[in-house]
Amino acid sequence: MFIKKYIEIFVLLILISGCSHRIGDMTALSTKNIYCEGVDLTKLQQYQGVEGEDVTFLGIGADIEDAFDKAVEQHDGNLMINAVVYIEDRFLWAGYRIRGTVVKVPYGQTNKNDGTDSPRKKIIGYKIDTSRKGPDGGFLKTPVYEDEQNK
Repeated sequence: MFIKKYIEIFVLLILISGCSHRIGDMTALSTKNIYCEGVDLTKLQQYQGVEGEDVTFLGIGADIEDAFDKAVEQHDGNLMINAVVYIEDRFLWAGYRIRGTVVKVPYGQTNKNDGTDSPRKKIIGYKIDTSRKGPDGGFLKTPVYEDEQNK
């Protein structure tokens, strides 16, 4: 009788147990290509304490990028600042959790460096020049802009 009670309590404790491990603090985190030069993030609307998680059965298919996307999509953002990344371990479940401040950096910021108000061009990819090498020994990459796509 007492052994059965102890076994039930032990099983219950295993089922509700779990832990979380902090694996990193990120100053800025994004899964999209955004251009932030000359953008004052303090003047943009910020949503603090936003969390997103991707926890799956046995951790199969859990992805840190999905956890991030779930967090920033809550406020239609594209950048998370002061982000903290956790690994979640629960009985038969595992995955990732991210918490931070979500910001939406608007596309088409103006060029503040050249003195004009022309909108910034969106980078859609890179051309790799295999005939030249950069200072780091790798091939040079040149950005391809939205309006240069068909040239």
